[in-house]
Amino acid sequence: MRVLLYGLLLMGLALLAGCGGGGGTAAPPGTLIGQWIEASPAAQPAWQEGEQIRWPTRMITLKDDDTFLYEEGAPENRVAGYYTVDGNTLRFSRVVRQGQVTALAAGAVSHAVLGDTLGIVEDTPDGDRIMEFTRVTPAVPPALTGEWVAARRLDSRGIEQPLPASMRLTIAVGGAVEQACYLPSKSRYAVTSGGLLLTTMGRLGLRLSASGAVAGQVDILGDYTVRDGGLTIQALDGSRLCYVSRAAPDPRLAVEWRVSSGGIAHVLSLRADGTFTRSDDGVATTGEWRAYTDRYLCLITAGMQETYAWELWMQPSNRILRLGRWVPLGAGEFQYQQMTWQYWEVN
Repeated sequence: MRVLLYGLLLMGLALLAGCGGGGGTAAPPGTLIGQWIEASPAAQPAWQEGEQIRWPTRMITLKDDDTFLYEEGAPENRVAGYYTVDGNTLRFSRVVRQGQVTALAAGAVSHAVLGDTLGIVEDTPDGDRIMEFTRVTPAVPPALTGEWVAARRLDSRGIEQPLPASMRLTIAVGGAVEQACYLPSKSRYAVTSGGLLLTTMGRLGLRLSASGAVAGQVDILGDYTVRDGGLTIQALDGSRLCYVSRAAPDPRLAVEWRVSSGGIAHVLSLRADGTFTRSDDGVATTGEWRAYTDRYLCLITAGMQETYAWELWMQPSNRILRLGRWVPLGAGEFQYQQMTWQYWEVN
């Protein structure tokens, strides 16, 4: 039975290799050495506010010093130790387990490598588990580096969906990543760090470490494209998460804006040095504002951030600024709300 499964695994790897993309590799194709990430994690929406681990993704790193590290869903769920290769069998020894891991419970698994695709067959009490991995490349294209802010989310039909969080993503030249995420429905702001996961099949993800109350995770894994200052990641279910890159702020925005809503006076002062002050019914908040391509901006404080799309109309005596963002209504419901501000020219 195992021989039959191994043959089917090789056939499956051949099909996967035929669909692979380009890109640099961490090791020569066909070798075990390198970092591997599950090729086909279960399709889920890229945003699930109540879950810190959005993708049940498996990763394995096999080093040339005969040590290995296996992670399942998050860096905190891991198996580490030593490995040896015996034909088509990987044997594990001096194993240390941490967190909740369902795989690699046995001391050995069958494996096959075809190009940049790794297949593993593991014997479990419920039968054989077959896992398919693709190689992670350390090369980070220059187009991916910089700061990005999540702007839009589209379902598989291209219909706009709510963005339940404001998220900024900074990718360094060497692949280090910092993610700043604010969930308005829970008033929770977290900054986590980690690394970029870029596979030779052209799929992009993040490996984020735990920070305070926020669990580590493998996030937004999907096929990516970079075009005209935008980064689009398409998940396996066909949905898309669209980011826009940081840009120079429009100097026309750097004035004091006012609006009155429900009898409450609001003042938003955007300064040319990148700082802002907002007063709502006399309660002041200060922080930093940043601009992004395609007319997006982000207001950032020590414990909060908000992402807005903006439109501007220049009138002979005043300016009109419309800011729009997704606002939680409760019970998982969101509404896109807009607020129109004015600035009166002083002659």
